[in-house]
Amino acid sequence: TVALSICCFLTKGVGAHMLTSGALPLYKDVYFVSNARYQAFTTLLDLGWAAKPIVGISTDLVLFRGEHKRGWLVVAVLTSVMFSLVFVVLPVPGSAKEAADRS
Repeated sequence: TVALSICCFLTKGVGAHMLTSGALPLYKDVYFVSNARYQAFTTLLDLGWAAKPIVGISTDLVLFRGEHKRGWLVVAVLTSVMFSLVFVVLPVPGSAKEAADRS
């Protein structure tokens, strides 16, 4: 129970705070996103929490590769890694121009 509490604190508490506090400067200063688009993006991010009860019930009812939770957990982790890699390789607007100006 202690390990689960620490895991939840680190992922839902510290991790969520780091992501949300770094998102606004990233979108506004690096990607030059308007306030309205930033609100739309954060709304899309919050939809995951709204869908959590439905996902929880469906993973309890539907077997994936013979198990209830483990298969769905693997799919969730792989999907998260895939989208994280896509986000990392997104081009930063103006970075090529700035690099050319420096040289």
